[in-house]
Amino acid sequence: MLALLLGAAMDLLDTSLVNTALPTVRRELHASAADLEWIVAGYTFAFAALLLTSGRLGDRYGYRRVFVVGCLAFGIASLGCSTASGAGVLVAWRCVAGAAAAVMMPQITSLLQAMYAPEERSGVLGLLGAVGGIGAALGPLAGAAILSADLTSEAWRPVFLVNVPLALAAAAAALLLVPHVPPAPDTRIDVRGALLSTLGFGLLVYGLIDGPDQGWSPRAWGAVAAAVPVIGLFVASQRSRGRAASGRPGPGRPVAGRPVAGRLVADPLTPGRLFAHRSFTGGIVLSVVVETVVGGLLLVSTLTLQTALGLSPLHAGLMTLPMTGGMVLGVAVLAELLLPRIGRDVIALGGLALTVGVAAGSLVVAVEGAGTVVWHLIPGLIVAGTGLGMIMGPLFAVTLNDVRAADAGAASGTLEAAEQVGSTLGVATIGSLFVSSVAHGLGSAYVHATGLAIALSLVIVCLARTLPARIRSEDEVRAGWAPPAEEDARTDPHGAGLRT
Repeated sequence: MLALLLGAAMDLLDTSLVNTALPTVRRELHASAADLEWIVAGYTFAFAALLLTSGRLGDRYGYRRVFVVGCLAFGIASLGCSTASGAGVLVAWRCVAGAAAAVMMPQITSLLQAMYAPEERSGVLGLLGAVGGIGAALGPLAGAAILSADLTSEAWRPVFLVNVPLALAAAAAALLLVPHVPPAPDTRIDVRGALLSTLGFGLLVYGLIDGPDQGWSPRAWGAVAAAVPVIGLFVASQRSRGRAASGRPGPGRPVAGRPVAGRLVADPLTPGRLFAHRSFTGGIVLSVVVETVVGGLLLVSTLTLQTALGLSPLHAGLMTLPMTGGMVLGVAVLAELLLPRIGRDVIALGGLALTVGVAAGSLVVAVEGAGTVVWHLIPGLIVAGTGLGMIMGPLFAVTLNDVRAADAGAASGTLEAAEQVGSTLGVATIGSLFVSSVAHGLGSAYVHATGLAIALSLVIVCLARTLPARIRSEDEVRAGWAPPAEEDARTDPHGAGLRT
């Protein structure tokens, strides 16, 4: 467990560390604004593009093995970043680091899925989300401390170098402490699907990254438009593979895993049977919305604290601690207590708490404007963080509740990809709305941006009602059991039940 949490924290810690070091990188490497953009965006681009394929790699070769490979590759990429001789080389190594993170991250969720029973996963997966939040919060603090220590003649290099021992420690701990989960050696990687998913999601994320920075130029719109047919081809190919894998190949279609005309048909990267479960389909949609809110609010908060209110990266990092503390409270206390009693409604309550917390912060900034006293934001941050904690832990557990062991990697990769798309979408919508409105005053811009976040938080409340009423036990999942109508009615008075 410790090794997996360290890997998750390392990913988010790295992102926030790098953001803190960008001004120093620009000065010492004579980097352009476009270089700085792609030092961050290159990581995100490679990460999002490879997630679906990486999830299936874990199913095929073993989650622990692929996790260790990802950790070691991440350490090598971080070492390469720390020794980069120019901005172009640094961008290239950041792309490698993003690809390594894509290999590593889906295996974490897959291993937790295999190591814990369904009824235990909410707390564990919620802790994973809280650790990620702590990593994101500590990043600016650690980055500011490393830069101020001036350990080398170029102060930004140790910011990347710090990941090397962390990556080695995570890999070693995984080999020593994480149990071996037998892989499915008969799983065959869908190369065509991998190419289509990489190209399609890569184009989509590129457009969403480039759009806000370039004022939604024809290039950004072209990338998003080109992504649509490519993703459509990917979905069609996965449906075809799924029919073959289910033994319903149709006229002239081969069956997955069986030799046909001297070749074997690959398994789909994202099996269609995953979406036959209401828990998985609803969880994926809800994850996109949640991460849209989180991604947008993180950018708006950073710009407000550092640019508009003039806080240093260190002080801005300290202001993330109240939200992180709220997340821990929401995950470790409220979600754990309430989930067995009220099931999916804990996610709806979390959405309401998130709405109230964001609205409270919006009211403070609207009233105080550019003279906002940062301490006045703390109550809203705590409430919003508590709401996120109540959402994230149960949402992970519900989404993966009905996933078969053989599909854990594919499901985790799909979930990670949905979250990454949501986070990028949040920057492109909520973040862009703030940036485009800030010329009219901080209060107006903050209200406009958080207004969209509040609306999406209420959407979370509504979407929570589409999920199964409660998490099924391990025996129920294995048996494909669904409760009878009368028990379903007792569990869910609105009659939504658990049918998938």
